[in-house]
Amino acid sequence: MATTRSTAPIAALIAVLSTCCGKSPEPPAAPDPGIEAAPVASNPDLVGNRPYLLGPAPDASPAEPAPLFVVLHGYGAPSESLVESLGIVSRARSRGFVYAVPDGTEDPRGLRFWNASTACCNFFDSEVDDVAYVAAVIEDAVKRRNVDPNRVYVVGHSNGGFMGLRLACELSDRIAGVASIAGAGGESAKSCKPSSPVAVLQIHGDQDWHVPFGGGRVLRRESGGTHPSAAETVARWGRLNGCDSQPARVGERDLEAAIPGDETIVERYTGCQGGAAELWSVRGGDHFVAQSRRGFDAIYEFLMAHPGKAAKR
Repeated sequence: MATTRSTAPIAALIAVLSTCCGKSPEPPAAPDPGIEAAPVASNPDLVGNRPYLLGPAPDASPAEPAPLFVVLHGYGAPSESLVESLGIVSRARSRGFVYAVPDGTEDPRGLRFWNASTACCNFFDSEVDDVAYVAAVIEDAVKRRNVDPNRVYVVGHSNGGFMGLRLACELSDRIAGVASIAGAGGESAKSCKPSSPVAVLQIHGDQDWHVPFGGGRVLRRESGGTHPSAAETVARWGRLNGCDSQPARVGERDLEAAIPGDETIVERYTGCQGGAAELWSVRGGDHFVAQSRRGFDAIYEFLMAHPGKAAKR
């Protein structure tokens, strides 16, 4: 039987983020109403054991297939906090897409994580298969809503960004694009073997302490795997998508209201045989870049410009 997931006040969510991660994103200018009313899906399979938040079908054209955005939280962060900061509920209504918001499982410290790579953030060697779980979430959402299978996108922050990039490697037949905010690719480029091109956007602050912009270890841990730099993460996808060997600097944009001017450098791989690969480097940005409606609007614009191909299904 369907239930509803309770939602803590946004102030409490931000307090949890501050405790687990060192710094919290700025709260949105105004609450985003409607999140409490979103239904939770359930079925006898993987999704039944780990219910997720599923947004309603768009009101404007219920008969027309809608894009699906899968939103993945960061390590230890409540999934609702990312939904709130990005304005997912109001944007879904105004732009006409469906959203799915799953949760990672809890580690021994009670912090939710995604098993994305040895670098982040399976710190206790869990065997949970989050690729299979998110695949089940996508399949379930497609069955429950009139979703366009060629416009399934993943937006993830931090550990969720790591997970999104792993999904791009392993579920490329189902995912058209991924936006990784302060995430990174896996430690081995050889392990990523997508069957179809994927549009990949990496947004990263050059002052990120949690997931270093230049690569290294998450949270400066002394153990665990290492992750590539933001530039190498995108370069890998440039190679996988058959793009030109070097990116082109195509402009700057104002992604962060708190940083004066057009602080974000946009670098794009051109000549791609399919998909896309872009790096948005936020000068002076920390781990919580693009945590705003402005940030999501920019991500939405990028992803919607890159639908998948019918042959992928």
